[in-house]
Amino acid sequence: MWAELDQATEKYFPTPEKARKEVMEGDLKDSPEWFKRAFLLPTRVEHAAEVSPNLRTKALYALGYTAGLRFGEMVSLTWDCIDWEKGEVVIENREATPTMPPFHLKDYEARRIPLPKHTLGILRELQAKARFKCPFILLSEQRYKTVLENWRRYQKDGRVWENRDMFLNAGREFRRHQRKAGIKPTGSLSIHTLRKCAGKNWADALPPHVVKELMGHSTIATTMKYYAQVDATQRTRAAAAVEGLISEACRKVTPERDAQASLAS
Repeated sequence: MWAELDQATEKYFPTPEKARKEVMEGDLKDSPEWFKRAFLLPTRVEHAAEVSPNLRTKALYALGYTAGLRFGEMVSLTWDCIDWEKGEVVIENREATPTMPPFHLKDYEARRIPLPKHTLGILRELQAKARFKCPFILLSEQRYKTVLENWRRYQKDGRVWENRDMFLNAGREFRRHQRKAGIKPTGSLSIHTLRKCAGKNWADALPPHVVKELMGHSTIATTMKYYAQVDATQRTRAAAAVEGLISEACRKVTPERDAQASLAS
C-alpha cells in the first residue's frame, strides 16, 4: 500500500523541472462545487513555492499539499515527528513540558503519512541550513521565542493552551505568493486548500479507507462526502479498466482456441 501511495504522491507533486512541463489548466466541470473553488494543480503549488522567500515556507506548502496536514498540525510539527528512516511524518498527541506546549489531535487518532521524495528533500535542506536550534520545523527564531514566552505565561496564569496559540500569520503570505505566482482563483483559496488537494489527489489513486486514515478523519463518511466524487476523468478510467480486463481475457482465450483448432485438424 505504501509503495502505491508513494507513487501517487510523486505523481501529483513532481519535481520543479517536470512541473513546468505540465498542462496548467484542468477540466473541472464535473467536479463538486467546493472542489472547483479550491483545487490547485501541482504546477500552481510549485510556482507559489518558487516565489516564497525561504525554505520554511516551501516546507509549509509541501507538507500541506503532499501530506494533507491541517495548518495547526503543520505549525506544531517538531523534528522528532519526522521518521527519516521510513520517510514518514508522524501526527500524534504531545504532552506538555515546562519548555514545550502540548499538541492535541483534532480527532484523537495518531497517524503516519509517507512523504514523497520532493517533500523529504525540502525538509532535509531546511534542517541542514537551520541557523539556530529550534524543535519546531516551521517556526522562525522570533516566532519560537514568542511561543516560549506565551507558554511560560500560560503556565503561570493557569491558562489552557490551544493548538491555535501556535498559529503564524501565514494566510497573508500565502495570498501574496499566489498573486506573485500568477494564480488567479475564481473563489476562496487558503492554506487549507493544500490539504483539500492532497485528499483529492489521494482519492484519485487510493481506496477510501486509506484516504480516511491519511487525512485523519474520524469517520469514513467525511471522506466519502468530500473526496469520493465521481467526475469525467474517473468515468473514463472506469471504462479503460474494464476494457483492459476484456483485452487481457481475449489475449488468453485466442491461444487456447488456436491450440484446440490445431488438435482438431
